[in-house]
Amino acid sequence: MLNSRKNEDTFHTLLRGFVGSTAGHAQTAEPGDVLEFVFGDFVARAYLLPRDTSLVVIEVDIRGLDLADVAKVTNPLLMLHRMNDTGPFDHGWTVSIDDDDMLAIHTMPPLAGMTVDRLKSLIDEGLDRADRLGDLWKRACELRPMAADERLDLTLNALRE
Repeated sequence: MLNSRKNEDTFHTLLRGFVGSTAGHAQTAEPGDVLEFVFGDFVARAYLLPRDTSLVVIEVDIRGLDLADVAKVTNPLLMLHRMNDTGPFDHGWTVSIDDDDMLAIHTMPPLAGMTVDRLKSLIDEGLDRADRLGDLWKRACELRPMAADERLDLTLNALRE
């Protein structure tokens, strides 16, 4: 419990520094609860993982995609991201689609050693990855249904292009 309180205090300080550095573009409801801000088609959030306050969750929701209407075309992508949503995402970046059809990308770096600059960098990275992922989904939504012998390239290299 003591470590949890220390982690919360550290996170509050980190978020105050981040909010102060954005000239009012980012804000929190209560100091240290959840950092949330809108950036174009994205909603970025940072908060402590409730079950392990030594980890910071950084997630970016990709808004403006109508995923419900494209299930036939994008079924492999939809299934992949729904599976990611049910599994743990305790390392690296994970893409998921929740039950409300919100496409999001997440990472959970350790709070220890986190600085305002590192938080900014991770949020920027999340926004860049979300932008590329959103473009991939938009292109996939424009596709015709795939034939049984066709495959969609979901490798990291394809997501980076």
